[in-house]
Amino acid sequence: MQDIVKFLADEIGNLTRFSKSKIEIKNILDIKKTESKKEENIIIVPSFRVDAIVAEAVHLSRSKVSEIIEEERVFINGTTCKNGAKQVNIGDKITVRGKGRFEIIEELGNTRKENIRIKIIKYI
Repeated sequence: MQDIVKFLADEIGNLTRFSKSKIEIKNILDIKKTESKKEENIIIVPSFRVDAIVAEAVHLSRSKVSEIIEEERVFINGTTCKNGAKQVNIGDKITVRGKGRFEIIEELGNTRKENIRIKIIKYI
């Protein structure tokens, strides 16, 4: 096992992608998991449609979000979203490949114009 570890550590530097990298051999138990940073936000959306929520959460237009959905870059609870009109629920985790991920925490009620206030947690 040690021979394989040494071989990999020596040879991985020959790959162009890792040519400038510093390679260290560490015991897996010595590696600490870092906590992801979280940021709470309140967004205002007209409905619980995935395209409306994603547009507000990642600061894009709904037409741009529709393109991203067509490219199959949006996931709801780990499942690819193929329809922008899909309804999401409280507790759903949404990932937008290349833009970030967030979780819908709670509905905070309606605004005077009957839009919906939603609390989300963005994982940075």
